This record gives sequence, structure tokens and C-alpha cells, in this order.
Amino acid sequence: MQMHEVDEVKEVIGVGEVNQALAHGWRLVTVVPRGATVAYVLGREVASDEAQGKYVRGRWVPKE
Repeated sequence: MQMHEVDEVKEVIGVGEVNQALAHGWRLVTVVPRGATVAYVLGREVASDEAQGKYVRGRWVPKE
């Protein structure tokens, strides 16, 4: 997945958390070193019916 294909991004730490996200449709974008561990940066495309909303301070807020 390329960043221009990503509508939503999140960062997780831990194999269990990343595997759960991957099982729910997230895709791995990159892995970033974080001290003694790593962080997994995940992305996903938002379906057009979910895309109703806007970003507020870096967080997606769905349209009501």
C-alpha cells in the first residue's frame, strides 16, 4: 500500500495488535523503530459511504 492510497492511518505496537488490525482490513504501510521495540504503521482505504466527514486535529470525525 502506498501513502497516496491511504484514507486513514494508525500506529500500533505489538504483534497481537497488528495481527488483529490486519484481520480487520488494515494494511501494513511501514515499520518504525521505537527504542527496544517497533511500531507498525497501518493504513486503510475508507469506503465511500464511510468517507462522509472531516479531519479535526488529525482525527477523522464522521459527518452526523
